[in-house]
Amino acid sequence: MKRRALFAALAAIGGSLTRPAIAQEDPDLNALLDEPVVTTASSTAETGTTAPATSSTITAEDLRRYGIHTLGEAVSFLALGVNVQHTLDGDELGARGVEIAGDTGNHFLLLIDGHKVNDPYMSSDIFGRFSGIPLEIVDHIEVVLGPGSVLYGSNAMLGVINVVTKRGRDFEGAHVGAEADVATSIRPWVGFGKRFRLFGVPSEVSVEAEYFHADGPDFYFPSQDAGLLPSGQVLKWGGAVARDSSNADAGALLARLTSGHFDVTLRAQANDSPVWDTPADFDNPETHGVDRTLSAGIKHEAQLSPVVHIYTRVYAAHVDHDTVFTATNLDTCPLPSNQTCRVDSRSQSQWAGVEVQPSFDWLRDGRFVTMLGIDATARGVLGKADEYDDATGRPLTSSADVVNHNDLVVGAYGQQTWSPTKWLGLNGGARLDYDERFAPVVSPRLAANVQPWKGGSLKGIFSEAFRAPTFFESYVSNAFLPAPQNLQPEKTRSIEGSIEQQFAAQRLLFGIFSTTMTNIIELYDFDPLSAAQYAEQHSTLPPLYQERNLESIDSTGLNASFQGSLASRKLSYGATVTAAYARLSTTGTTGAIPLSVAPRAFGNFHVSYVLPGDLPTLSLAANWMSSRYIENYTTYAGLPSAPPVIELRATAIGAVPIVPGLSYRVSANYVSSSETPFLVGPALDRNPSLEPVDTFRVTIGLTYEFAK
Repeated sequence: MKRRALFAALAAIGGSLTRPAIAQEDPDLNALLDEPVVTTASSTAETGTTAPATSSTITAEDLRRYGIHTLGEAVSFLALGVNVQHTLDGDELGARGVEIAGDTGNHFLLLIDGHKVNDPYMSSDIFGRFSGIPLEIVDHIEVVLGPGSVLYGSNAMLGVINVVTKRGRDFEGAHVGAEADVATSIRPWVGFGKRFRLFGVPSEVSVEAEYFHADGPDFYFPSQDAGLLPSGQVLKWGGAVARDSSNADAGALLARLTSGHFDVTLRAQANDSPVWDTPADFDNPETHGVDRTLSAGIKHEAQLSPVVHIYTRVYAAHVDHDTVFTATNLDTCPLPSNQTCRVDSRSQSQWAGVEVQPSFDWLRDGRFVTMLGIDATARGVLGKADEYDDATGRPLTSSADVVNHNDLVVGAYGQQTWSPTKWLGLNGGARLDYDERFAPVVSPRLAANVQPWKGGSLKGIFSEAFRAPTFFESYVSNAFLPAPQNLQPEKTRSIEGSIEQQFAAQRLLFGIFSTTMTNIIELYDFDPLSAAQYAEQHSTLPPLYQERNLESIDSTGLNASFQGSLASRKLSYGATVTAAYARLSTTGTTGAIPLSVAPRAFGNFHVSYVLPGDLPTLSLAANWMSSRYIENYTTYAGLPSAPPVIELRATAIGAVPIVPGLSYRVSANYVSSSETPFLVGPALDRNPSLEPVDTFRVTIGLTYEFAK
């Protein structure tokens, strides 16, 4: 079988990778080395060419060579089809022309060593500095575009990102390092990897811990009207440089233990970071958010017979959020003029579950494989918001936004793969997810891969996915935000096709796609008449907002990529481009409008060269986006937009010649635009203020490896 031949060849040449480069370049060898092997798309190891999805693989060497500091930067600079915009509250991700402002990545499913980390309360992911994923321990990142609910259930609408950590053999010895953004932040870290025997069983362990502290950058914010105080005085927001709201601290630990057929991942992280909530007073040091995570997952694989293989996964996690902000002008604050309320919003989520996945290789050669699976998760969430007199600490109102809910969600799935000939591969499957809040959801996928000529591949994929309402969307309510009624999961349907050609170590891909998203959950803004009618029907106060299934999105476009290497892989390069026509439709309105904040075209490119001897490896990476309509652009005159932007990063890495084991990394980052398309502040003025961007940054890092 071709797949087994690939793995056998990789094993055979593995030992030669540490030898000096061969004098003459072998095109077939380079092609083999550059062929990515992915597991996320179908939960089976296969090449990117044959996987039932469009995917990108980012290696540990890529992360170091191109000066990557966060998960968001990795997919922005090096993956196909994903755009990332850095905001004051974290990275916002979109894919294939679709981006939803403020969702903080909850339309992507994030995995660490195959374990889902989206928490049920908000479903959001952290892709920036506070992700709790130290990058030195990352072996590779798999980015799978398009619906992935067929295997993973909720949240896998725009794609699945799987962070795979290094085993002990790949992180051998002790490592220490420090990296700093000049004049604004510092990140020391320590790591360790080792191979050993545990109860006579060959075992490996790898672990890394890091601490991140930021004190800046400082940004100037234009002055805005923030409303009227009870005295009738106009309250101003901004009009100065924010110096206290850039301070942040974060710590993280990520560890992996493999022993025999067991694989254990442990993750812990905590951060105290700025919060830019609209009601909060400008640049107040007491406004901050604290997030903490503790999670563990255990995987076990067993080959019960030449036909039957079984995979079992047990997992558990705890996540808590605590957001505190102070506000002088808060609608619900009953204090006299010019006094301040403090709001403390807390939540915690716990979940634990088990997944059992047997597979049956009926022909014993990988050509006809049936996979079944069941995944059951018990979840519990607590949440509330409290309001205090900031001067005295006296509670002002009863707790609001109270959530206290427990449930059990179950998913059952099946997948059939069949390769009737060496040039044809078929993949079909479906998953049924049960959640007590709505009717069961079915997520199917059908994919075909044809290789009609040498190095060529044609691929067609139909898939569906969903995102369940978060616990926040389903259960949070107060006097101004009534509980939703019959809130349904968001759904997406995608059809895509691609053609890929490999020649020597070069790979070219071109694809087209059409995606439809329905039942998108947004806040419904009551007008005075509808608020009065709602209050009369439900015997409540007139509400302001309510979570509802309001919107749908249609996106059609193309994506392309080119990557390769020359000169015995000393020269590496690649480029991607995505262009999409995406339109938003809202219930109760006529016609469709362009999406806000989403770029209509975006991409990236990168190139690096390994200089001889002790000279450094030099690289240049860039990502770019077209102009984007600003958030809520329809409420302002003239369809305002943020300008096109390009982000450039130049990096040099190398060994310090006089100190064995010591290496350096220096990078400079430049962003061509000083603002994003996201609003900041109260946004009550006719001229909206946009979030600022750190336009220039220099980062310097040193690493010492004791093993060397």
